Amino acid sequence: KRGEELLKTLPQEVPTDYKQREAYLAHIKGYYYLMRGVPNLALKHLKHSLVLGEELGNKHEIADSLALLAYTLYFFKGELDRALKYAERSLALAKESSKKYYIASSLFIMGVIYGFQGELARSIRCYEQSIVLHKELNNKTMFIAYILSKLSYNYKMRGELDSALECIEQSMDLNRELGRMTRLTVDHHYLIQILIDKGDLGRAQTSLHDLEQINNQLKDKQTNSMYLFDKALLLKTSSRALNRGKAEEILEQLLEDKD
Repeated sequence: KRGEELLKTLPQEVPTDYKQREAYLAHIKGYYYLMRGVPNLALKHLKHSLVLGEELGNKHEIADSLALLAYTLYFFKGELDRALKYAERSLALAKESSKKYYIASSLFIMGVIYGFQGELARSIRCYEQSIVLHKELNNKTMFIAYILSKLSYNYKMRGELDSALECIEQSMDLNRELGRMTRLTVDHHYLIQILIDKGDLGRAQTSLHDLEQINNQLKDKQTNSMYLFDKALLLKTSSRALNRGKAEEILEQLLEDKD
């Protein structure tokens, strides 16, 4: 009986500061498992963070959790429709919070999802709006370079090669400045394909040589695969049958290595 009386004296609601810490920890755990490629645990902790965030009413934190939930659903689960609903809600709340960083993040997620759905025009608009906001924040980060590379890919898919080239060159400049060699290899990979499509084989060959130098420096399997693939693409453009034959040999070897 004394125990029951003691319980009645305890607060019935969890203190706000404790709930805030719990929401923060849940968010960090969700992000950690997302980066580690463990989607089920990521979803579990992000949903917990979302529930607590909604109880606290912190709109930008709710928006952030929703954006990460959307990312997890489309990237690991392939649930594009559910992911888009989370992303749309994330964007709405981010705009209500008036915090540009979270608006930019939500727009980026929506851009990726629209891209997967084949809605390239909508995807491009989201990417461009996201970049504008990052520039307004003077947020010169690797994130802008990544968005630019995604934007370049979309333009290439639409056949807008000049715009694709402009975006990938901007991405390369940023990645060089930030010293991000791994991302620079991806940029060279996109650049070579754009230049081949434009018929600028001389510049494509120069970019392939630059990629070869990075490949020799990094000694990374993925980078080497990109280099060999792009080398094969250039060899296939040759008028010499011998070079086209070498291209086929490289592509066959890459397929065997993949299996």
